[in-house]
Amino acid sequence: SFKGRDAIRRQIVSRDGEILYPVAVMQLDEAEDTGFFTLEKDGTSELLFAVLKASELKGVAALRVFDRDGRFLDSVPADFLLGDISASDLADLKGFQPVSRFVPEAMLGDYFPLLSGETDEQVPLLEVLLPLHRSGDSEILGVAQFLIEGEAIAAEFARLDLNLITQGGVASASGAIIIIAILCWAFHRINKSQRLLEERSARLIKANAELSLVAKTSAVGAIASHLIHGLKNPLSGLEAFFSQERLETPDDRLSAVESAERMRRMIDEVVGVLRDDETDASYTLTVVELRELLENRARPVAEKAGVAFQCDGNGIGELDNRQSNLLLLVLINLVENALEATPAGGHVSVRFEIEDDNLEIRVRDTGTGISDRVRQSLFTPAMSGKAGGTGIGLTISRQLARQIGAELSLESTGGEGSCFLVRIAIGKSENERSGNRLVKMPE
Repeated sequence: SFKGRDAIRRQIVSRDGEILYPVAVMQLDEAEDTGFFTLEKDGTSELLFAVLKASELKGVAALRVFDRDGRFLDSVPADFLLGDISASDLADLKGFQPVSRFVPEAMLGDYFPLLSGETDEQVPLLEVLLPLHRSGDSEILGVAQFLIEGEAIAAEFARLDLNLITQGGVASASGAIIIIAILCWAFHRINKSQRLLEERSARLIKANAELSLVAKTSAVGAIASHLIHGLKNPLSGLEAFFSQERLETPDDRLSAVESAERMRRMIDEVVGVLRDDETDASYTLTVVELRELLENRARPVAEKAGVAFQCDGNGIGELDNRQSNLLLLVLINLVENALEATPAGGHVSVRFEIEDDNLEIRVRDTGTGISDRVRQSLFTPAMSGKAGGTGIGLTISRQLARQIGAELSLESTGGEGSCFLVRIAIGKSENERSGNRLVKMPE
């Protein structure tokens, strides 16, 4: 990194100063001990001669000395003349800290005035400022400035940069290889996971299709059972009509026509339900429309049986066509059972209500109720309270209800009649709240 590079460069630049500093201190101590010079704090030029030997080290090109306040005293060679030491450098030097500064492209004329104008050569130079003092002194006696050739430092800088570039390239290449390897592994795992997901999705789609087929088959079976159960009584009427001993009776001929009409109507209804389920036709019916359809079917039958019929309620909501079709079959079967259980002059009612987002439909009659024996196995096949009954009507109705997520139960029964309850979750419609009618079931 650039921070590490700069730190290494600072160490290289300060290295020569760290070498020269103890040499200069040693020379000052030696001059004091031999008595060859008397070193005082008066700013004399004897400091120059005291550290002159240090300038003989390899690479030193010039030497200057300053007093302890940073004012110039003397130099070798004599034309090495520059300004005084800056206040920031002097503060470091008074703290016994050498100062080193590398100039990669120094103009010689800036350091040696005699060369100014004669050459524009640029060379690397190292400036080293050393605090001059004897061992044990608490204050400096002066400052020595060494001007050292900087080719060696420039070469070290170049080697350092080359090494850093090489290391950076190797690290980058290694990192790139590792990243590529990780990405390849990750892509391989992702592709493998995607293939597994696609396979599982395909299996799930297939399973859903099979479940849908099973559900449709089950619904078709329940509808077929409903049809067979409904055709039983009309077929009995036709059988009686064609018996030789009752062939000439007018009432029997009328009963046969009605039975045939009832068979045709039931077949049309079941075929319509199966057609919608097969073609995936989609539309909705409101509760009001469902109630009207049921009333149109049940009222003629009730009038013929001499039973008062009432169909009302304030339910607001809508059902899709599949729910509506199967629910209508269930309700028709319950109403027909109620009409058969109610003597002439009695009353059968159907009430539609919404309770906690559920549509609740109650079918009540004023018959004699259901016996305890029949009630214990009410929805079990072959258990019927009617003469000649097969006991599968309520079983089929419950199966049809379950096909659309509805519940069919006996809510009450007794000497005053019975009440069956059908409950199904329902969605409320904004159009129906505002009084608009939705699409009706096709005729």
